[in-house]
Amino acid sequence: GIYTVNLTASRETAQLTADADPTTFVVKEPPAFFIGEQPYDTWADAYSAAKSGDTITVGRDAEMTFGNVGLSITLDLCGHTLQWNAGGWMFGKITVIDSSAGDGVLTFAKNTRNVGGGTVDLSSLTSDQFVYSDAIWWTNAGTTILFPADMPLKTCNAMYANKIDGEKLVAQGVSYIYNATKGKWKREIPLGLMIKV
Repeated sequence: GIYTVNLTASRETAQLTADADPTTFVVKEPPAFFIGEQPYDTWADAYSAAKSGDTITVGRDAEMTFGNVGLSITLDLCGHTLQWNAGGWMFGKITVIDSSAGDGVLTFAKNTRNVGGGTVDLSSLTSDQFVYSDAIWWTNAGTTILFPADMPLKTCNAMYANKIDGEKLVAQGVSYIYNATKGKWKREIPLGLMIKV
């Protein structure tokens, strides 16, 4: 017969098959994503089942491909490498975290990622956990990108394939708004700090 052993720590399933060598284990590839304990083999399946406020947990090294994203969700790398591929527009909010000891990595291949007024929050990652090449963000009005906390403004700025007046970024905990007239990022002053004259 087939004996199934659930390894909940890694969310893998091992099968012991009764053949010539009864000690042979066949390890099935774990699901790529989870919402709670519900497994999904692809990003499309997980996202289709998600609702705003959900956390999608990465179950193994995987690929993230999708069409338009309008939900506000948390994406937990959980110590795995996730390749974010191009496709569609991101209108909602994706907050990327890593609940492991910092082993999770979010990678971007060459090509732009479309953020159409949504928010991408990478602030809980380090720059070592965020791997990219060339300009990767194609943005629209209302876009906000929060970069890894140790990433300087100059590095963040180089990632934009375009810039739209009024869009925001957060670098090293400081918020900036893009001024298209001057062609540069201007530090945002919180309303409470404004001085009336």
